[in-house]
Amino acid sequence: MKIKDLVIIIGTVLAAAVLTIAQLWPNTVPTVSWGLSFQQEGKTPSGPASGEQLRKYGAAYAGDDDEKVL
Repeated sequence: MKIKDLVIIIGTVLAAAVLTIAQLWPNTVPTVSWGLSFQQEGKTPSGPASGEQLRKYGAAYAGDDDEKVL
């Protein structure tokens, strides 16, 4: 086998590997939507993070539902 043929084979295998990984990568990375869902008017919206998770980072999200203060 000539060196030129070996280089072509190795290049082809590497290109196939890169293309395969590129096709599979989006399916392995989890995505999260940070949008709020307003289920009922006048009620606290729901989101993908809990109040405890938000408090951990000092984020403001929602307070007491009974207290009508903005």
